[in-house]
Amino acid sequence: MASLFPALLLCAASVHPDTINDIARVESGFNPYAVAEIIPERERGSYGKSVISHMPKSKEEALTVIREIENRKRRYSVGLMQITNSNFSFYSTSAEKLLDPCENLSVFEKIIVDCYKRGRSLENALSCYYTGNFSNGKRKEKNLIIQVMLSELVIQGTKKICCTRYKKQRGRTAKKSFTQCVSYLARNHSEICFC
Repeated sequence: MASLFPALLLCAASVHPDTINDIARVESGFNPYAVAEIIPERERGSYGKSVISHMPKSKEEALTVIREIENRKRRYSVGLMQITNSNFSFYSTSAEKLLDPCENLSVFEKIIVDCYKRGRSLENALSCYYTGNFSNGKRKEKNLIIQVMLSELVIQGTKKICCTRYKKQRGRTAKKSFTQCVSYLARNHSEICFC
């Protein structure tokens, strides 16, 4: 699946479709049954792998994987947007409910919009979404995913808008580099990626 069906995007209507598609691509590869098992630091061993990705092909298979992870008493993320189980009670949902793409997108919308309102930039919102705060996602080991997300958001149709607004805001007519454009978007023009 290259992108989400337009009808599904209505489940998170206040978030720009490009943002939804880009995050779904990174988080789950558009697999509504994807489950990411979070490995505690003390159990990572020499490889240091922090997550094991499971890509079930059905709801039943996903529920089996989830039960196994719960039996190991590990944290996990579920579905299209990879909602972490530590959020379930706050958003009155469950792993099984989040295997429904619309429920998953609806909870994602609540999280990312709250992160965006509090952080006031796309970079902060993505850090908050991925790590639960505005700083951990900006550490060197986490920063790559945020930069990839920002780059993908710009690539997916906002580059021209971003660069046009950048030039207008700065009063410059010279073309700005892609990197400058992404950087400026992250700091000042996050609204381009949200409706």
